[in-house]
Amino acid sequence: MQLLSKPENLNYKKKREYETFHFFQLALTERNWTGSDYITKEDCAWFINELKEFDDAFNNMFGHVLTKSRFTFLLDTSIFSDEIPENYKSNHKIIDFLEELEDFEDFDEESKEIAKRAKKYLSKLKSFSTKIENMPYIYRWALQYEDHPFSVQIKTIIEEEVKRIGISSRKNWLSDRKKLIETIRKKNLDPYKDKDKISAIDVKIVEGCEKRDKHFVSQILKYSISEPSLFFYGVYFIIQYFKEMDEMMDAGYEFVSFERDGNKVDVFLKDSTNELNELFLAHETFISSLPKVKRRADGWVSAYHTLYDLQGKEFDNEEQTKDVLRTISDWVINRIKDKSKYSLPRKNWLHPVKSELFSSMGINYIYFEDISTIGGPSEEELLIKAHAFMEDGAEILFPLFDPNSWDDLNAVQCALIAYSLCLFHDVAIEQNYEMLQQEARVPGRNSFEYLLVTHSSHTDPTPLQLNNKSNGKSAVTEKNADKESHIKNEHWVSFHFRRLQPGYKASERQRAVASKYGIKKLPTGFTFVDSHVRGEKNNEEEKMRFSALDILNKTLSKLDTYYNLEKTH
Repeated sequence: MQLLSKPENLNYKKKREYETFHFFQLALTERNWTGSDYITKEDCAWFINELKEFDDAFNNMFGHVLTKSRFTFLLDTSIFSDEIPENYKSNHKIIDFLEELEDFEDFDEESKEIAKRAKKYLSKLKSFSTKIENMPYIYRWALQYEDHPFSVQIKTIIEEEVKRIGISSRKNWLSDRKKLIETIRKKNLDPYKDKDKISAIDVKIVEGCEKRDKHFVSQILKYSISEPSLFFYGVYFIIQYFKEMDEMMDAGYEFVSFERDGNKVDVFLKDSTNELNELFLAHETFISSLPKVKRRADGWVSAYHTLYDLQGKEFDNEEQTKDVLRTISDWVINRIKDKSKYSLPRKNWLHPVKSELFSSMGINYIYFEDISTIGGPSEEELLIKAHAFMEDGAEILFPLFDPNSWDDLNAVQCALIAYSLCLFHDVAIEQNYEMLQQEARVPGRNSFEYLLVTHSSHTDPTPLQLNNKSNGKSAVTEKNADKESHIKNEHWVSFHFRRLQPGYKASERQRAVASKYGIKKLPTGFTFVDSHVRGEKNNEEEKMRFSALDILNKTLSKLDTYYNLEKTH
């Protein structure tokens, strides 16, 4: 299976910017991060272009009642997929009904029959207007047909309904806050000693508020993807809705992201700042899953970094090092079967990094947030979302890009992808891991209940060793209490690559041995070191078991030494 490909325009080194409109700012992702259709930003340029065409007109229309908006939108290109059902993109029922209303633009009120029909249509129009997703359609119609006898009345109904929904959300928020205060008083909770308990209650209140806000935003913009003009009307009502919240708190920035979820479009809301908006755009792969900033409550915000923020030891030959990392990664990718479904442990886990290279750089833990398949340029691609936690509390978010997309990465950054890919291999393919119930804490995050450790071909980690790896900021706080094991102990194979002295090359014999493991081409400047087999001396390929992490770590540990048996004459 193909691993995730990186679009040429996705440049993490270059600061990216949103398109700025009068009442909001907006950006499209460089490619789809979900869905089976491969869709690039260029494929959706029509949407941005149409928004630009309408922007001045809407400023003239609403500029006297709206100020510059604090809303930022990031749209995953997957929402423009042709596979999303038509009834989610457009409401033909309301479109046809609004066309019928033209018959009553100028009707004879003296005719009882026509007056009766007009009254029936007005009643039906009022009924349609109470549904949030219909409001942009009907409000647009009312502005386009200002002389229609229904126009003024229906505009007022919609505006009052939006205000009512906003007031209701505000009342629910105030009611929830009041309940929190009553709970603290009844349970006699101390603001300092019981801080975690109070915070847990507060989180539920925040989630309830977010759920109400998300419902309104997702419904008001439901049909706006196929008709950009509807997007402006949706934004107009979103601003009016949030105005009701502004009366009880300082207005902050709101970040709204969209991505495809099966046959529908999902919406995510986050309280934000200008700095966070830039951060979300830099991490567009994670727009649906970045930990949410606590809404309307003070809270510590994690510092998120990309692979490009990771710096470390420079290897004496960067390209050779990247070449061997590509070779190991390609070998792992070739072992990922097409159409196979791979899963991760469902428990809340972290993997303690077993690599001197990364430990020396302050990387303590890695975990995988999600695994999915998405449409790529030529075939389905495997998307693995990974997080790495640093000693200083920083968090690196990175998808595992295919080795063919590594050109603008340095060797250390490639090594982190390779390590994560090897971890995926050992956990999801070989199921060679053990879950130790030991709480691990990282700054700015809830604690993780389990440590996921893998087993090499020559030694198994112990709880004692893991405890010795801990430090003040990322500590293992409980002893081993429970285990979930997935271990295959026989037929272990653990080859690796070793650097050659300048002027040396691998022998034909070593190339032939490597080919038996599926390695068609040895990396420049390296030779292949064959494995030993633990258990029965049977190395039939289908019975072999590999620890990809062991292969990688052995190779990395030998980068500063040379193997000089084969010399070029």
